Order: sequence, then C-alpha cells, then structure tokens
Amino acid sequence: MSGPPISAYVTNLSAANLGLFNGLQRPNLSGQPVQTTGDDLDRIATADHPSAAWISAAGYANPGLGAFGNAPRTDGDNRYQFRQNTDAVFTKAFSFSRTQSGEVRFEILNLTNTPKFGGANTDISSSAFGLITTSRGFSRILQLSFRYKF
Repeated sequence: MSGPPISAYVTNLSAANLGLFNGLQRPNLSGQPVQTTGDDLDRIATADHPSAAWISAAGYANPGLGAFGNAPRTDGDNRYQFRQNTDAVFTKAFSFSRTQSGEVRFEILNLTNTPKFGGANTDISSSAFGLITTSRGFSRILQLSFRYKF
C-alpha cells in the first residue's frame, strides 16, 4: 500500500471568493508529469540535495484570479511515502515459587530504523513546492524491562 494522496493548492485566493468556507483554490493540471523519479531517499531535500522534490511543480499551473482550477482535491496517482513500522518483543518468564514469578522483556521499536518523512509543501505559489524537509516519528528505540509479581 502507499501513503495518503497529495493535495495541491494555491494560496492567493481570488476576489470571487473561491476559498469559500476557508477552502483553498485548486490549481490547473498542466499535462506535465507531477511525480518525480528516484527512490524515496532521492526525493527528499537534504543538505547535499536541497532542491530534491517529492512532486514536481511543472505538473501544476496557477489558474489565475477568479478561476476554478481543474486539479482534483486529492491526487490518487501521487502519494506520500508508505509508512511502515516493524517492532519486535522478546520475553522470558521465570517462576521463583508458587506465588512469585518474573518476566524479562526486551522490546525494539522501529526495528528496521526506517525514516518517516513529513508532508511536502503543496502550495504551488511557494518556492519550496514539493519539498519534504522534515521527518516525523522516531528512530529505533531499545527497551529492557523486568517485571516481578508476588
């Protein structure tokens, strides 16, 4: 499965109130491909590649003031990164007597240490359109615990 669909918009709302009820003006589709090439890490803006974009600005055009854009609200063909998290738990139970027992747990959260990226800037009037510059979630976490029952 893939991530959630991307929603492109234009911030300069027109005098015709196309932003009714706090909505955002939709852009026009230009006919150019919206999706950029490469794997997930190639499409993330980093210090080495500050202009790497998740989606291409060439795929959208500003419809102009007072015009409705023809782009859909969400684009199912262009999606964010698939988010997955693999965790592991190892437990061992001990019995000390009839009424006393213990358990040792070793937990690994985000076992594969997969990065999870934030959302892209989807305002086509922004110079940072299509760039993902933040991460979300957490890196690998190891936890060891002991539980004593009496």
